[in-house]
Amino acid sequence: MQHTRSTNKKHSQTQKFSPNRNSHLRPDPPSTRSPTTMLKQRRHTTTRSRMIKNTQSQKPDPPANNNSSCEEASSSFSYKALVPGTKKGFRKKSSFFVHRGKTHRFLVLAFLVFFVLAWLATTMTSSHRRSREITTANSSKLRQKILFLAGPHKTGSSTIQYNSFLISKFTESWAFVDPWATKDDQFKVVKLGHEKHFAALLFALRGQLNHPYFVNTPAEPEKIINAFREDIEAKWNQGKSITVGSEEIDFAVADYEDESGINGTQFLDGILSTLPANTKHVTEVIIAYRSPRAKHFLSLWKEIGVAQWNQTLKEFIFHHESYSHFHTIDILPLIDLFVQRGYKILLVDIGGVRKQNLRMFQLLACHLMNEPCDTETHIPLELTEVLAKSTDLQMALYNDVNVRTDGVMDLEKHQIEQIEESILQYDCGFKDAVYGNNLVQIIFDDTFTKNMNQCNNDGKGIERISRKELWKQIQRITDPVRYEKENQRKVVILAGPHFSQIDAMSTISFHYSAILRNRWSFVAPKKVSEVFSLTEPAYGSSLLFALSGQLSHPLFKTKISQSAMSDIFQQEIGFQFRNGRNLIFGSTEFDLITSKDGNGNNILHETTRLLSTSGYDVDSDLKYTTNVVIGYYAPRVDHLLLLWNELKKSSTFLSFHDFLKDESTISHLHTIDPFAMVEKFLSNGFHVTLIDIFGKNKAGLESFQVLACDIMQEQCNNERMPLFLSEHRKYHTEVDEMIRDTSVDAVFMDNLQIRSQITATERIRIEKVLQNYDCNFKSLLHHDNLTVLYDTTLSANMEKCSNVEDSMVPPNRDIMWKIISASSDGDYSRNMVSLSLLQH
Repeated sequence: MQHTRSTNKKHSQTQKFSPNRNSHLRPDPPSTRSPTTMLKQRRHTTTRSRMIKNTQSQKPDPPANNNSSCEEASSSFSYKALVPGTKKGFRKKSSFFVHRGKTHRFLVLAFLVFFVLAWLATTMTSSHRRSREITTANSSKLRQKILFLAGPHKTGSSTIQYNSFLISKFTESWAFVDPWATKDDQFKVVKLGHEKHFAALLFALRGQLNHPYFVNTPAEPEKIINAFREDIEAKWNQGKSITVGSEEIDFAVADYEDESGINGTQFLDGILSTLPANTKHVTEVIIAYRSPRAKHFLSLWKEIGVAQWNQTLKEFIFHHESYSHFHTIDILPLIDLFVQRGYKILLVDIGGVRKQNLRMFQLLACHLMNEPCDTETHIPLELTEVLAKSTDLQMALYNDVNVRTDGVMDLEKHQIEQIEESILQYDCGFKDAVYGNNLVQIIFDDTFTKNMNQCNNDGKGIERISRKELWKQIQRITDPVRYEKENQRKVVILAGPHFSQIDAMSTISFHYSAILRNRWSFVAPKKVSEVFSLTEPAYGSSLLFALSGQLSHPLFKTKISQSAMSDIFQQEIGFQFRNGRNLIFGSTEFDLITSKDGNGNNILHETTRLLSTSGYDVDSDLKYTTNVVIGYYAPRVDHLLLLWNELKKSSTFLSFHDFLKDESTISHLHTIDPFAMVEKFLSNGFHVTLIDIFGKNKAGLESFQVLACDIMQEQCNNERMPLFLSEHRKYHTEVDEMIRDTSVDAVFMDNLQIRSQITATERIRIEKVLQNYDCNFKSLLHHDNLTVLYDTTLSANMEKCSNVEDSMVPPNRDIMWKIISASSDGDYSRNMVSLSLLQH
């Protein structure tokens, strides 16, 4: 019994899960084993053999190593539980196993299974946790790099910028570029949050120094550019990875020059020049892809057309400024641009990101910045604790930055579907830019590849079309009839004559074209500045001087041939025609076409050739019409006084009466002869708009209103105020000074009349002679191609012609001037015709 108790004790010990639990089965060392012990061991072995045979079990021998594994211990557990100490003990216990063996084995096996499963669960959980942490920890050991956030607009770009700003506060390896991050608000350069400060660099590079986002205008571009360059360099040299960029970068693919003359290529070159040298290989350009593509287009409408212009979708599509924003949702050309420059691109399919229920901060931190993240929650490990404590941070990271605005959808469902198809077809043209190299990696691919795979089906092909062609397709889908009307283009020639407020309109139209740069262009080639002294609004005069043979005119700084000057203007005009813009060409020197010595026919022939679309590559859908604008100044004697006032600037002692007697004066009379110009242009097939300046002034209108509302036919309100100007004035109050008409007013004319010392009788006589001369052109008022605006004095003066005998109508300017000259000293006998006219 003593041996049995000892055996039972050992048996009880084997129930404990211990690496040494099989030690009682090992034989004692030979030097310590007594005969009795050896006999007991022999009996034990015999009993074990008999039991194995009876149970027909193939169990492995107990391991000799005390450090056996858990798996090895569990595999011998049932075997050890059945080992008795002696043969007698075995027989005594045999009844227990006979009657209760099955139950006992079941309980033991159940316990074993439970134990193993519990152990596996614990092991797998800890292993999974270690795996998650190790994986993310390894990801944080990536090399230093630059994330270049390239947009485009309406793809969550503002949210990503804001998240980048926040996340960089909690990470050691990343820095958010902002030279003013640690300074007070008084040092801010833009009226936006820190996450938008990068826009200051972009505005400076585009020359938008008066942009309303700037705190102080005009901004100091070099100061801003250098501040960003230094901040980027400093953080990079500290070993930090950095994020740069803004959705405004999509201007790099714009197909027009900004108001400062900066194009997309120059703009992108400027941005890339701020990055550290030799970092292209560690720069990843992040571009977002949004689909359906039509929804991306609708977001643009809501952002601009609804929020800013309060327009329906159809109104937005036909608004003259809408196309200038279209590049902001044009994704594929942005990819193509960076591929051409050899940059690695991560194309993020936003649809795939949303399908995985990821927020933008999770996309940014875990998949773009490669910060350590929990692979189940996709939350950066360094943010886990602070997110749990800060509801403000939760709100900031889990909410989108921009708020969406609804608008009036006045298109049918099938029209939206057609727009979707058109944009997809356009995207197909850039398929090779994505798949034809190893620089583009698509992540979270949801619809991008699917859309690209359709490019070879349904007859789409992969032919690349222009963005302008896509825009026209959208307009045709929206309203075919209105599309035809909207594709009418204008060439406006502000022809003069001198001193008729048309010169003021040239200056105003120059500024208008800068505001409406994507619709209108004022012809003023930059190369003219190299040879001509006047400013841009007067550049047209250089061409007319050259065409009239006045190549030695004092306004020319250097010698230039007539053909060379024509080539300069031809290149500029051709560029504007190819861009589908309306053109304005202005110069009061056009009155040279009626001058005896001005080579008028050559001027008219060459300008007609230059301003005709026949010699250029012009979109066949665009229909250009030309309108020549001429001013009619009355009273007519006041026009003559203005000519005298101009000529006496070069001859201080020239009195008005000396001016009337000076024979050289007749060579300047073409500058105050509007009807001679009207006749010349009409006879050459032009449409002419004749503005009654007195009637315009009587209506209380400024030149800028007539130009915008009547000549350019831009949208104006009931008060004849151009809508585009009202919007522009909100941010650029200086425009009022730019478009102010500096022409003469009533006070100026009264003073000029006093200085001239002209008598009332002389004034009446001269006015009558000038009006009678105009009677030569009375029939022109019924011409189909003539439009008269603000007719007040013009028709009234022409009606007087019916009471004037033909013999009293001066047939030309020479005779007219002789009559006027005779009136200055009362010597009417020199010209009997003049005497009869003056006595009438």
